[in-house]
Amino acid sequence: MKTGKKINGYIIRSAAVAVLLSSALIAFTSAVNLAARMPRAHAQNNTSPTAPILGNYPDTTLALSDNTTVTPDAPPINTTRITVSTSTSFNGTLEGYPTTGVVRVT
Repeated sequence: MKTGKKINGYIIRSAAVAVLLSSALIAFTSAVNLAARMPRAHAQNNTSPTAPILGNYPDTTLALSDNTTVTPDAPPINTTRITVSTSTSFNGTLEGYPTTGVVRVT
């Protein structure tokens, strides 16, 4: 019966090694996938991309049927589009310009 116990011991050790190697493989592939999902720095200046920055807009009041533009104290930085909104009872048009930050109210 010693031979049977030795074989069982080898089977248990082999299973333990297989589990250990599988765990190591899973950990390695997870680390590789995590590194692939991390943001990369820009090649030109080796900096990370920054979030868009908007200037401050003054409070503006208009008389009925007036048109105006509202200009921020500084133009936006790192913007490609701008979204403007107001209350649902507003019956005019709002337009935003991402290069200047100007909002046109008509």
